[in-house]
Amino acid sequence: MARILVVDYDPDIALKVEASLESAGHRVFTTTSSGNVLPLAIEEDIDAVVLDLRMPGLSGHEVLRALRSDKATARLPVLLLASAGVSSRPDDPIPLNLRLERLLAPPEASQDLEGDFGQYPFWELLQMLQLGHHSGRLELLDHAAPAWLEVHLGALKSGVFGLLTGREAALAMADLAQGRFRFTAAGPDTADTASGLEISLGGLLLEAAFLIDELRRLRPFVPGPRSLLNAAERPLPSLPESFDAIPVTATYLRVLQQAGTSLEKLLKVLAVAPQKVEIAVAWLLEQGLLITAGALESGGANAVEDEDDAQRQVHDAIRRLVLAAREAGRSSEHVHVLLLGQEASWPTLRRLIAGAAEDLDETGWGRLGRQLELRRGGSAQLDAEGTQLSVHAQLLTPDTQGRVSAILPLCTAVVVWLGDAETFADVEPLIERLERSERAQTGLLVAPDEAAEARAREGLGGRERWKLTGLSPATLGQLLELL
Repeated sequence: MARILVVDYDPDIALKVEASLESAGHRVFTTTSSGNVLPLAIEEDIDAVVLDLRMPGLSGHEVLRALRSDKATARLPVLLLASAGVSSRPDDPIPLNLRLERLLAPPEASQDLEGDFGQYPFWELLQMLQLGHHSGRLELLDHAAPAWLEVHLGALKSGVFGLLTGREAALAMADLAQGRFRFTAAGPDTADTASGLEISLGGLLLEAAFLIDELRRLRPFVPGPRSLLNAAERPLPSLPESFDAIPVTATYLRVLQQAGTSLEKLLKVLAVAPQKVEIAVAWLLEQGLLITAGALESGGANAVEDEDDAQRQVHDAIRRLVLAAREAGRSSEHVHVLLLGQEASWPTLRRLIAGAAEDLDETGWGRLGRQLELRRGGSAQLDAEGTQLSVHAQLLTPDTQGRVSAILPLCTAVVVWLGDAETFADVEPLIERLERSERAQTGLLVAPDEAAEARAREGLGGRERWKLTGLSPATLGQLLELL
């Protein structure tokens, strides 16, 4: 028998949950006040909490924060109710007492698991792995792009969800209410391949609860995925303190730069969990900083026009590249561009290529995108204006320097996505080599943040062949325009 605290603003729901858990032999305490949760949990020596995230007063994520911030309750199992992608109501097909038993007595660490998120809500599954000190890999079985989390002794170490990695990948998975998974146990003696790294499960749970609360509040402002978005050109107001991880500024600048973009496209180019992009767009619409203007109909004239615009931008940029190559005395029949991404910026480069594959509808670009998903380099071509453009993409690490050196002499331009300020030193040999080249070559550094931009500006000094930008191009056309 366990001591369970049920927290729900609706007394009828609280009584229903209480009856269900008492029938399974548990001692149940209930409260409809979020302010009572922490003192009750400590005073009654609670073993687990059943929490409705839609609480008045202190919100569900604030209650979670209070529980996680106190040593006495920091590791309490928490079963979440009433939030899409986290769990549902107490009349679920999977009984509450069964779900609670899984948290109170998680399976052995050597046991493999397979099921779906209807049976094992995502956060309960992660808590089971944490409480059972499991090691292994959690994979989504019916997701088209790679989607997995690595766990070592109950701690999240790394993850991938399509083009997202790490914490953002886990948050994106948290938004799933359906889908099948498989956890393959690796055993406690398996080496930790991501030593020193750890994604806080408690922190993830808090952030997911916050995102759910904010999306619930802003839901009336969330546009349709293909609604056209335009920016009002006025200064951004001060952001809420809780929005430090919401990409409001990046979203606004992207729409300002790409008038007529859509939420669907923003989700593809911003390197954060989809819930964060939706919140950023909705908040900007609420503040009047974004304006919706019609919608792109799937397969309709607007969609065709949008695709034509993307292709036209690429072709115009290629024309200018050809002229620049001719002026520099280089061959204009075949122009080569080398794209390099450091480890932390690799997902950004992958997104750009994935967008190019969609905009250009060219088989070679789709193949290059799949190569990049597997962390392999590759090339793709495009014929335009009587010229063949070859784009070569490569992860920039010490192990790939040989391949980069072989491709570099062919290239008219080189673009490097920096990882951060500290990794700029790894790019300096490439900068020096291109600066000393007798060929007419140019380079572009893309900095992910202000610190990296400042370090790159200092490192470049007065070098004439290199440009620096702090705004990552969202499309192939934008990239070629910068060159």
